[in-house]
Amino acid sequence: MSKTLLQMNHRSRQAVGAKNRPFAQHERPRYLLFFTVLRLLSRFLIALLLLGSFSVGIAHAERTHRVRSGQTLAQIARRYSVRVSNLAGANSMRLNSTLRTGQRLRIPEAGVIYVAPGQTLARIARTNNVPLTQLLRLNRLRVNSSIQVGQRLVLPGYQPPQ
Repeated sequence: MSKTLLQMNHRSRQAVGAKNRPFAQHERPRYLLFFTVLRLLSRFLIALLLLGSFSVGIAHAERTHRVRSGQTLAQIARRYSVRVSNLAGANSMRLNSTLRTGQRLRIPEAGVIYVAPGQTLARIARTNNVPLTQLLRLNRLRVNSSIQVGQRLVLPGYQPPQ
């Protein structure tokens, strides 16, 4: 009997001459293939989720405007049909702030208000002809909630961009 114990044990699936490897290179067990595919699939799904989170940011990205010499907030607001206070709030600046040439301003989308310095929830509701209770409910706020300069508030009828 010249066969070695290694050659006789067909269940070990060891190739003849492969001393320290449990499997030959061309002969991988199916469970290893399964886990390799599972690992690749999970990496693909993670990549999709990451891209999805970026696309949400892109979908809600707003227009910007680069300030030219001599432009004022009022002129820029008129050009984009937004209120000066909303334009100021979207950029966390005061109504009388000085603009710099080349400065990028965020242009708010229709149906969204950005809180400007000195504004209150009651004043925002009154200015936009919206009941205060409806403004509070849409933005998940309470009557005693504090708001911050630049905070984004949604008005009734707002439809997010597709």
